Amino acid sequence: MIKNRHQLYCWLNSLNGNGRSRVSYWLLLSCIFSFSFLLHSKAHAQALGNFRVAALLCKYADIADEPRDVAQIQRLYGDEIGGVNHFWKQASYSKASLNDTTVVGWYTLPAPRRFYIDDLSGEPDVVRIVRDCAAQADPDIDFSVYHSINVLTNGPWSGGIGGVGGKLFFELDGKTEFAYSVMGYPGWQNQALVVHEIGHGFGLLHSNNSDADDDPSDNPWAVMSDVNHQAVSHPEFGLLAKHFIAYEKELLGWFDRNEILEIDLDSLASGVSQSVSLTSLGETFNPNGSFRLLKLTRGDSDDFFFTLEARERSGDYEAALPGSGVIIHEVDLRTRRAAWIVDGSASPSDRADTDDVVWQPGEIYQGDGFTIE
Repeated sequence: MIKNRHQLYCWLNSLNGNGRSRVSYWLLLSCIFSFSFLLHSKAHAQALGNFRVAALLCKYADIADEPRDVAQIQRLYGDEIGGVNHFWKQASYSKASLNDTTVVGWYTLPAPRRFYIDDLSGEPDVVRIVRDCAAQADPDIDFSVYHSINVLTNGPWSGGIGGVGGKLFFELDGKTEFAYSVMGYPGWQNQALVVHEIGHGFGLLHSNNSDADDDPSDNPWAVMSDVNHQAVSHPEFGLLAKHFIAYEKELLGWFDRNEILEIDLDSLASGVSQSVSLTSLGETFNPNGSFRLLKLTRGDSDDFFFTLEARERSGDYEAALPGSGVIIHEVDLRTRRAAWIVDGSASPSDRADTDDVVWQPGEIYQGDGFTIE
């Protein structure tokens, strides 16, 4: 059945302060969004404007292979569909870009792979890799004009680790702070991994599912979690990133204020109802009373809230999602993985790819003292 509009009704019931009697707050959320199956229908540095990336290709002293040439990797970072910059512009609604990425190499590191990778733990010595690789590339590149350094190596890592990203503080050409990522081969063949590690460079953490294990790579709705499943496959660029979740896009500054609706659950009066229209993250925004992000907060707490977003299984990067519908994340800034996808099952799946995480009309989520339907 093809539908263009869906409604999600939310009833929110909250205990009063003393916990002895129940006060019911009623909120009607009619989440109507441009939606089709086969039809087109805390302080954080924002990522606005252009950010230049220096992509350095470095091979270990004991591994001679050069898996791809510079021109191929330049296309991986480029503007054609599936390229990193194309994704970045589309996902940010043209608020950010990675124009003028420079790819240089291949350079030979001064030591063999075992000097940089601990095969027992799988952990790479990322500072040593970045410093040694940058030293080789320094005659060819002025690092002072780049925001990010990506190091692509020519050998595998251990323990299932594909890459590492974040911030590094050391001096190159007079600049002392860089976003960075280091990726092993064959991981960086997949555009999704490159986007994921660049995301870490912008301060994004792993998101997760709610199965209570320690695996941060099991939420296939989020590129900052699972880069290997429910991803569009490209003949040259491998697995492609799906969009950042709405919570992450807000952190990056990619929503205008009129695209966000925030409701304090504890301030709602009994009997209140409100109709909300959500535009899918991958679609053109409809400014006529619609939103991209619905944030449900609780009183004075700034570090715990829920987010609702609409996702549609279509488009350049979202066509392989597990489904289409409304996705709920519980965001707890007190944890090292802030965003946790809400699973409606009593026993959440090991991977958030079931119908239990895609909320459709009439389905109910029972929270701590409130209900969303």
